[in-house]
Amino acid sequence: MDQRKEEQKEKIKKGTAQKDKIFKLIERYADVFADIVNVLAFHGNRLLKEENLIPGPTESVYEDDRNSLREQRRDVLKYDRQGNTFFSVIGLENQSTVDPDMIFRIMKYNTLSYQVQIDQKEPLRRPAITLVLYFGIEHWNAPTTLFDWITTDDIPYKDYLPELIQNHRINLIEVAFLSEEVRSQFTSDFRVVADYFYALREGKELEFIKNNKKDIHHVEDFFHLFKIFSENSIDYEKFLQGIMQLKEKGEPVSMSVAFEKYVEDIKKQSKEDGINEGFKKGKEDGINEGFKKGKEDGINEGFNQATKLFVLRMLKKGMPNKTIMQLSDVTDETLKELRKEYEAESQHEQE
Repeated sequence: MDQRKEEQKEKIKKGTAQKDKIFKLIERYADVFADIVNVLAFHGNRLLKEENLIPGPTESVYEDDRNSLREQRRDVLKYDRQGNTFFSVIGLENQSTVDPDMIFRIMKYNTLSYQVQIDQKEPLRRPAITLVLYFGIEHWNAPTTLFDWITTDDIPYKDYLPELIQNHRINLIEVAFLSEEVRSQFTSDFRVVADYFYALREGKELEFIKNNKKDIHHVEDFFHLFKIFSENSIDYEKFLQGIMQLKEKGEPVSMSVAFEKYVEDIKKQSKEDGINEGFKKGKEDGINEGFKKGKEDGINEGFNQATKLFVLRMLKKGMPNKTIMQLSDVTDETLKELRKEYEAESQHEQE
């Protein structure tokens, strides 16, 4: 495994619970939930209608075999109900890391969904469906069936077990490995989510950010997710500020549009800072050589200074060389010089 994937794995592992929860912000919307289920469970057939989805309880309390009360939390749960007719209960569980006991967790979730139907005296017993959405950049390497989870090799009657035990399995979806054919079927914001994690796995996050033009509808929630998982050292607050400005104007928001706005705002600020500094220097030089020439020098110096400040800000944010050169159009040689200057200033500040 290369270093980038190792770093991304560590990034995903940190704050796993927070990362798993962040997906709920997007999936709670009926259009996104229905889209996910229709594409991944029903093979692209639009059988689940968003208008029929009713939020279900994501927290429950049950009594274990020691008569102790235990709490159980799910990510997203919805009932498919049309009028008085209840069809099914469907849950989505998010994983950014592998859980070797996932099969057992899903068995408990589904069992409790059936228990709720019994307790509520539903006239018809309906199916409980759970999809596990895994967002890791490496393949899932834990049990996906009950037989994989239990150990039977040393049991004398192991050959009879398949007839006696139901081999439960989890409906596992490796989001970062979905093909273009599957991803293209999504019509909600989950298309951008799926494309994003595919790009992360391929090491092409910046290309995705710069080129993805699909409109994002649940803007703020999507970019919270982006903030948590992004590998790029982007000033998220400035990034989101520009996005919300576009949204307030009623303009469509996509990754590429948001990124262009972000870069434009940074360059504008850098240019203003650079021109002010350049004018100051040009004026000082112009005292001796003439105000007109000083002004011209100030403008030229200002534009040079703007580029310099823009690069230094990106260096401070820890952006890689390739990204900086793509955004600022500076040469590799110029970047090396500016990096030396930045490192020298940083060392001086620490002293």
